[in-house]
Amino acid sequence: MTVIFGQQTRMRNGVLMTDRRLPRFHAGHDMVKFFYGAIRQLPDYLVTALLEMDVSITMVKGPDLLVFHSPREHQSFHTGRTRRTIYMPEPVLRQSFELGYDYWAISEVIIQESWALLDYLLLLELVRRCQDHFKTHYTLGYYLIKDTLRRLNQHRLDDEDRDEDKFRKFFRFYREELYNLKRGIVDRDPYDVADEIYDESRERFWAQLKLHDIAQTYRFPTYFHIDRDIVHGAAFRIARGLSMPIEPETTADIMHDLWDEARFKLSLSLKTEDLLERLLSMGVEGISAFIETVAEEHVFGFDYVTTNRYDGFDVFGSFRKMLQAYSSSEVAQVPGCLGFDFNRLYQYFVQVKRRELFEQFKSRSGSQQQEYSYQM
Repeated sequence: MTVIFGQQTRMRNGVLMTDRRLPRFHAGHDMVKFFYGAIRQLPDYLVTALLEMDVSITMVKGPDLLVFHSPREHQSFHTGRTRRTIYMPEPVLRQSFELGYDYWAISEVIIQESWALLDYLLLLELVRRCQDHFKTHYTLGYYLIKDTLRRLNQHRLDDEDRDEDKFRKFFRFYREELYNLKRGIVDRDPYDVADEIYDESRERFWAQLKLHDIAQTYRFPTYFHIDRDIVHGAAFRIARGLSMPIEPETTADIMHDLWDEARFKLSLSLKTEDLLERLLSMGVEGISAFIETVAEEHVFGFDYVTTNRYDGFDVFGSFRKMLQAYSSSEVAQVPGCLGFDFNRLYQYFVQVKRRELFEQFKSRSGSQQQEYSYQM
């Protein structure tokens, strides 16, 4: 491994970790020049925040991805919270460079991974200051939490003249958990406390929004897609080298491939139709898995299998037509035909997912319910 941005973090809660100092690439190396082209695409305030919060980016050398279990279960990038670093595999960076990718392709990865990490570090530093405060006080004051967050914040817009900004949204979401902190945290590991407060799913959602905002504001190109063009191909290439099966074998494999087709914004293809036919051939298991997935996306507001591919293709309607073709009735809405039963099964799963959504909503704090209220 080698550090290509920032400084290596070797201390954890003031204690030097048992590791070694990582080397750095020479500034004139082609890979470093390409990487810093991506850094220059980032807004100045984000680069400043990364440096102020001691965030680094570490390139992992070797021919493989960071984690590989199968062509559909792998990991290309990883965030190390203790190390305050983003791990990038060398093959992804090198292939992006060799294929002549725009710098923005790497910038996308940095934004998506760093935004959530900066939020985590903001909570971590607040927890540490709360621990120090509790050593001489019994409670936390309202303005102590908010003002300390404001001082520590380096990356979220905080504009007093606005009714809503990125900092207010962050504070509103976490404030209840922060005000519920008690003196018992004094002797605890601050990372453990921050882990309990941090909401991974919400942070990933915010990171996606931030990536979209920056791409729209600076009009960056959208025709490059590292996951689609490089990571996905590398995973299947590794699988072939290990003589692992490539074709989908289970319902989960087929749904994964359908999701890939949709999130890569691929237009309707023979592969899409083949995947839908495979689901039908699996009978109850395949049909139920597809309908349940679509119902969950509609209820929770997800956009995966049902995403708009900008070609007018309706994957849900197409699957229903393919199923109706096996019926002796040409009219889908007639009781007793497959299309009619398909709709009833869909409505059943919609009710099931609505109950799941409501139970999740009730389990959240009041401030988090306010943030998730749009789902209701």
